[in-house]
Amino acid sequence: MALTERQKDLEGPLTMWVINENRRRGSSVSLDELELKANELSAILTPELDDYEIEQVRLAVTHKGSISQGVDVGIVDRTFRRWLGERKTSTDERRWSAYKGLLTARGWAPQVVEALERQTDDVVELLGDPTIPAPWARRGLLMGEVQSGKTATYIGVLNKAIDYGYRVIIILGGHTNDLRNQTQARVDQDLTGTNSSFLEDNIRGAGEQMRTGIGLVDRTLSTIGMTTVRRDFSASSRLASTVWVDTGVPTVFVIKKNVKMLENVASYIRAQAGPQGFDLPLVVVDDEADWGSPNTADPDTDPTRVNKAIRSLLDVSSRSTYLGITATPFANVLIDHTVEDDLFPSDYIRALASPSNYLGVGTYFDADSDVVTTEVEDCLQALPLKHKKDHPFRALPASLEDSVISFMVGVAIRRLREREPQPASMMVNVSRFNQVQALVHREVEEFVSQVSAVIATEFKRPTEQPRSELASKVEQVAYRHYSTQLTTEHSWRKVADSLFDIHLEFRTDLVNNQTAKDRANARRLMSQEQREAHDARPVIFVGGDVLSRGLTLNGLQVSYFIRRPSSADTLLQMGRWFGYRPGYDDLVRIWMPAKVEEIFGNVARISQELREDLREMQVYDLTPRQFGLKIRLIPEIAIVAANKRRAAAVEEVTVNLHGQVKQSVNMAEAHKKRNHDAVVEFLRSASLLGHPYRTRGQTAAWRSVPLTAVEGFFSVFTAHETDIFFGTDARGGNPQIMRFLSDAKNSSEWNVVVVSGSGPEVALTLDREGSDERLRFKSSVRNKLQPNNPVSGSYHFKNQQVASPTDLASSLTEEVYVRLRKEVEEGKPLDEVFAKRYVTHPTLMLYAVTTSQSSEGDPPMVTITADEPLWAVRVVFPPLDLTDPKDVERQGRGEKILVNSVWQEQFFGIDPEPEDFDEEVDG
Repeated sequence: MALTERQKDLEGPLTMWVINENRRRGSSVSLDELELKANELSAILTPELDDYEIEQVRLAVTHKGSISQGVDVGIVDRTFRRWLGERKTSTDERRWSAYKGLLTARGWAPQVVEALERQTDDVVELLGDPTIPAPWARRGLLMGEVQSGKTATYIGVLNKAIDYGYRVIIILGGHTNDLRNQTQARVDQDLTGTNSSFLEDNIRGAGEQMRTGIGLVDRTLSTIGMTTVRRDFSASSRLASTVWVDTGVPTVFVIKKNVKMLENVASYIRAQAGPQGFDLPLVVVDDEADWGSPNTADPDTDPTRVNKAIRSLLDVSSRSTYLGITATPFANVLIDHTVEDDLFPSDYIRALASPSNYLGVGTYFDADSDVVTTEVEDCLQALPLKHKKDHPFRALPASLEDSVISFMVGVAIRRLREREPQPASMMVNVSRFNQVQALVHREVEEFVSQVSAVIATEFKRPTEQPRSELASKVEQVAYRHYSTQLTTEHSWRKVADSLFDIHLEFRTDLVNNQTAKDRANARRLMSQEQREAHDARPVIFVGGDVLSRGLTLNGLQVSYFIRRPSSADTLLQMGRWFGYRPGYDDLVRIWMPAKVEEIFGNVARISQELREDLREMQVYDLTPRQFGLKIRLIPEIAIVAANKRRAAAVEEVTVNLHGQVKQSVNMAEAHKKRNHDAVVEFLRSASLLGHPYRTRGQTAAWRSVPLTAVEGFFSVFTAHETDIFFGTDARGGNPQIMRFLSDAKNSSEWNVVVVSGSGPEVALTLDREGSDERLRFKSSVRNKLQPNNPVSGSYHFKNQQVASPTDLASSLTEEVYVRLRKEVEEGKPLDEVFAKRYVTHPTLMLYAVTTSQSSEGDPPMVTITADEPLWAVRVVFPPLDLTDPKDVERQGRGEKILVNSVWQEQFFGIDPEPEDFDEEVDG
């Protein structure tokens, strides 16, 4: 809700008082002090405001989103006392030391281990001091990235938590047996140090055979494990009947996230505690906390059974802490914070940083990435995104055959690189129905046999002998997807020989709920050596949703993904290709529909925006109860399922463009000449009216270009009508960007930069005062430019990215660039996150876009030459200076965002009813 003019008369002075008072004290004002000052100022400046209106102003000042970039109020949670530092010197961190040794032995870089040590210190402190007498309870959440090593982080937290006094550890290890078993195996290695395969109900003690992982680093560590790799918790098991949790030795449960198991563990602990109750410090780690844990029932009814069971489990101890772990916390931050004892992370949320070798969304969905292949129409024809459970599937589409061949070729290349064979896998995820998955698996298995037979019979023949069509296809696919490796690393002949050596190793595995029991039984009958040999074989996993969350596919190299989930959180979790690919990151390939690729890029951006909000909350030292969170809505996909956002609302709120970048992402063939003439005329004016300045990486740049010249340019330059900011409407009116130009900070004087790329040279004749002076620079090559509509001649920049992330840094002055380089850690790129902070004036960046033949020989989707480049633009709005009263009062424009109950309370002073709205979702 926007403040009235009279409320703004109070908001400005109150904000300046907070800023000045914080600076004078060197610490933050309290909420009580802020309330007193608001009443005092209102009595003088705005006596007509009532108590409710004054409260709205106070909440607007405390909430970072209410005034531009937010006021640095920095309100601290006074109820939480930092405790870890004073106990560091008196605590023997035996488990943490052993865990560090284990990670180091696995080859973790020292700086990564050091970063993990700082990270775990922070989280363990936030868990709460286990020595404080009962009662207390804390709720928190860690946001990692998909496949980024969240398990390694929370196991590190648990090792350190045990060192500091936590005695009961319960890990909710996923919602399927596969996930729980995978988590248990990891806990055996990294937390208990005991191989739980030897801990079946009637097997007691297996000597040194039981020691594994961390238990081999420090053989004195002792832990009671209540579950095993083969079995979830059972109150009737021999372990449960002979062990009491209150022994002083840490007790660890790894259980599946279902109601029965949660209730069993809670009942068991209550029975052990007896009538006196249970007060041992308890940690419940909820892995994939956005799945199953949030209450999806109507707020006016009883909570869902899993949600209720988790809360009941936490209640077994009068000293408990809940730590949620997820890469997609949208559902968690949208929990109603006013519901008592629910799982809203009221005490803290932390966004975990990933090491530099993590391959995330930016790797795969960058505008210039060649990892993703979107030519999968043949699969969509055979198996549409929406299909029934009995849909026929009789033959592999050619694109899926290509992906299987590329996997086999990639493994052959890896075998030539690796001293010892490493796990290698492929994922085929094309349907959520088990029956369809079985049909696909059968066809994939048959095709692998056919390729293997061809390799066996033809790849050792002299090259001059005729080859079968399939043998020729194998070679063609190899060159199409791995031409760089075949020209710079190993010849095709050598790779073909490697294929011959390993062709019998490839296997396929159907992974879904129907096959889980048979797979588990087959594995149980294998010896340790047989399991290791089985796991070492390259495998193609065919499945659906079981492959889509939590499960780690070791050595995942190729993904064939023809799915379109209805929500953003599900989509990100399906990206099993995110993670670490040491030694074979250049061999990773993904097949998916073009529209799904586009949605991935959009979802990645809203996820990054949420991470930035969380970092800001951490900088201000606010808790999630004090800091309202928002999630920008994106077209064509919901953020979370409707039942996970019952407490959220969609609001039209004030969001300005300060510190943001807007770019023309949809361009039109029909406007090419008009835009070219507009650019030439504008640069002629900029060179006459502005002052040239030297940058680190660009050819031409001017400062102090008048706003009138920029407005004149945008009155002529136009993108396609579908472009939100730079396109004209159906009546040919001015583009939306014109509404924001004068709102920019220091808008009277603009910087103008002609961005020089790596393509063919462009020469513009400026004709200044009768001269024929020519401005020369290199064009920007964009081979991923997509023809949206060949009839209307519209082009679309992939993932809505016109530029490279480092372009802005290279457009700064030489002096500012040097300052920026000193600030940013050595080895990190100077991307826009850092560079935007040094932008003091609005900046217009001009791009002459061309296309060219790729290194693999594939023609671009469209052909654009340097003689007639496609011009595109980016506008960078400078961030606000919160010590400047004028900046504090600047207003922006509105857009639709999903806001949580804290945000609603802070903006409205009440909890409004959720507003119904329409979303286009794909079921």
